[in-house]
Amino acid sequence: MGKVKRITKFVFLCFVLLNLDYVTVTLGDTPANCTYEEVIGRWYFFESERSGDSSINCTTLGPTVHTLQMTLLFPDVVVDQYGNKGFWTVVYNQGFEVVINYRKYYAFSAYKNSHGNVTSICDQTLPGWSHDILGNNWACYVGKKTTSVPPKHHVEKPVLENSLHKTNFAFLHKINNKSSSWKARWYPEYDNVPTSQLLMQRGGPKSRVNK
Repeated sequence: MGKVKRITKFVFLCFVLLNLDYVTVTLGDTPANCTYEEVIGRWYFFESERSGDSSINCTTLGPTVHTLQMTLLFPDVVVDQYGNKGFWTVVYNQGFEVVINYRKYYAFSAYKNSHGNVTSICDQTLPGWSHDILGNNWACYVGKKTTSVPPKHHVEKPVLENSLHKTNFAFLHKINNKSSSWKARWYPEYDNVPTSQLLMQRGGPKSRVNK
C-alpha cells in the first residue's frame, strides 16, 4: 500500500504541475522539446579533431575530421557504419548521449528561441562534445538525422519563483470523472508550497512537459 500511495502522490504532482500557468526555466536548461520517437533513427555525426581536453570550447565546430553514421535502434542500441555496437539514451527532452567504440557523444537538440517563442529542431543537434571513455581526446561534433522531423513550436512562459500552489479542485474532479481505474486525491500538505519546490520534487525543470 505504501508503494501505491507514493506512486499516487507522484502522479498527483505531475497533474499539479501540468496545470500550472508557468514553467521554470533555469540556467543550463534548454527549451528544446524532442521526444524519444523523434530522436530514434539514423544520424550522421560530423566530428572535429580529437585532440582537446575537457576545457574545449564547442561554441563553433571547426573543421570536420571524422564523419560517422550512427543508427539509433529500439530500445537503446546504437550501431555505426562499421558494425560496432553500443548504447544510447535520451536525456530528458533536451538531447541524447551515445556510447560506442570506446567514445561518448553528447549534444543538445537544436532549437531557436525568439523572445520565448521556441522552435524545436529535433533532426539536428547543437554543437556537442565527444571524448573517449577515460575522459581524454575531446572533440566537438554536430549531429544531423537522415530523415527530417517536422519542427515543433511552443511558448516559454516565465516562472513566478515565489508563487504558492493552490489546489484546483475543479481540475481534480475533472480527472476523477474521466478515470475509472484510479482516483486523484487532494494532498493538503502541498497547498501553499512554492511551485518551484513542487517542480523539483517531480524531477526538476528538465522533466517538464510543454503544453
